[in-house]
Amino acid sequence: MLRNILRRAGIIKVRDHWIYTGNLRSGNIVLDLGANKGLFSKAMHESYGSCCYAVEPNPELYDGIDYEFITKLNSAVTSSNGPVDFYISDNAEASKSRSHRPSTFGGMGRIQEWIERENETAA
Repeated sequence: MLRNILRRAGIIKVRDHWIYTGNLRSGNIVLDLGANKGLFSKAMHESYGSCCYAVEPNPELYDGIDYEFITKLNSAVTSSNGPVDFYISDNAEASKSRSHRPSTFGGMGRIQEWIERENETAA
């Protein structure tokens, strides 16, 4: 019942992420932070025609994002600008930066600049 209520409100589950889809239109930008293998970006592109940017710091996972419609960045989003230590776990989903705090998404300026450069190059 709750799932039906959420769906009517435009909230759906995509690849284990809950997302409000009411305002999504083809060509909207989706930032997939901690993209893992890019499956969320793939689903968003296929379902909504989204322009997806996948940010994944783990080199092994980053190399596995192999979809021509996803722009990928091998980087981390942290609470500060500049280099950070990144620890790669045997469990790829458990890798993290030392400064990782789930409630902070600082350093977004760098990603915005990168998206703008990518859009200028594509134009």
